[in-house]
Amino acid sequence: AARAAAADERRAAAERLVETLREDLAKANDALLDARNESARLRRDGEAGFRSRDDALEALRAREASARNDADALRCEAAALRRERDDAGRVESAATRALKESEALARDEADAARREAASLKRERDAARFDDESRRARERSFKEEAGALRSERDDLRRDAA
Repeated sequence: AARAAAADERRAAAERLVETLREDLAKANDALLDARNESARLRRDGEAGFRSRDDALEALRAREASARNDADALRCEAAALRRERDDAGRVESAATRALKESEALARDEADAARREAASLKRERDAARFDDESRRARERSFKEEAGALRSERDDLRRDAA
């Protein structure tokens, strides 16, 4: 259960991070679009705050390249997080499978214990019955012995 909870926490953290990365990627794409728009505007207007139009275009190209690099890095990080989330899912599945196997084993052991208890109860009942039968036979033998003693005594008296 603890492994499953930890896997859930990791999955939730990974999903939050993926969402954050998506937002960052959207921001980077917006920055890239802004840089392209600014580049286009500068090309159209021809008014750059730099010494020359070439410097302005070079600065915009550098910003575009930086935005592209940021977007690529975010894509890589998102892919790594997806892999981590998938790994956490596999760990959770394995933990769930192990838990089910443990529960099945515990049920099997409980069933075996119940069967053993029933068998022991049957043996105890049989032993009790055997004990009662033995006592009844002993009583019968004692009664018969008593009757034989009485008969012997009667015969001795008659013989005397």
